[in-house]
Amino acid sequence: MKPTIHLVHGFNVRDKGAGTTDTLRPYFEALKYTVVEHDFGFRFLLGVRFGNAKRAQQLASKLTSGDILVGHSDGCNIITQALWQRYRQHGRRESYRCIFFNPALNRNTEQAANVRKVLVFATPTDRIVWLSRYLLIHPWGQMGRLGYRGPQMDVYRNIFYETFFLHDMQHSNIFAKPHRIQRCVNHIRTLPDFDL
Repeated sequence: MKPTIHLVHGFNVRDKGAGTTDTLRPYFEALKYTVVEHDFGFRFLLGVRFGNAKRAQQLASKLTSGDILVGHSDGCNIITQALWQRYRQHGRRESYRCIFFNPALNRNTEQAANVRKVLVFATPTDRIVWLSRYLLIHPWGQMGRLGYRGPQMDVYRNIFYETFFLHDMQHSNIFAKPHRIQRCVNHIRTLPDFDL
C-alpha cells in the first residue's frame, strides 16, 4: 500500500492552497497515492510566528510513518515542526520523506532523525524568501532561493528549477502552469533515492 501524501500551503493564501500546493493533487492521485490537503488559511506574520506550533501539532496528529509531506513556503516550516514533534514522541521508529517547494526556511534548517529525505525545489529568482533576511526573530530564511546549505547533505537534495529549463519561477510560479508541475513530478520519479 502506498503512503499518504500530505499537502501544506504557505501563509499568504486566501484560497486554502488551491493556487499552489493543491494543484499537485491530480498528479499524485494519477500515481495512485491518497492525497490529503491541510488547509490552515490566511495568516499574517504574527500568526506565523505565534501560531505555527499549534498548526504543526494538528498536522503531526494526522501523520503515519512512511507518509510523504509536500509543502510550499511557510508550509515547509509547519512540516518541519510537525516532524520534530513526531520524533519527540516516537523517535526513530518512524520514517518520513518531504518535498519542499520554495521553502521559507533557514538554509541550514536541521531535520529530525525520522526524516529520510527532503527534496528542495529552489530558484535564485525567489525574491519573497530573500526578504526574510529582514525579519528579526522569525523562523524564515532563504532556502527557497539558495537551496539547503548545511551538514545534513545526506538528507537534503537541492533541485534548482533552472536545471530542467524552468526559468523565472520566483516564489510560486511553478504552480501556474500544468507543464511545469508535470516536469517536477517527472523529475522526482527519476530519482533513485526518493522512490515516488
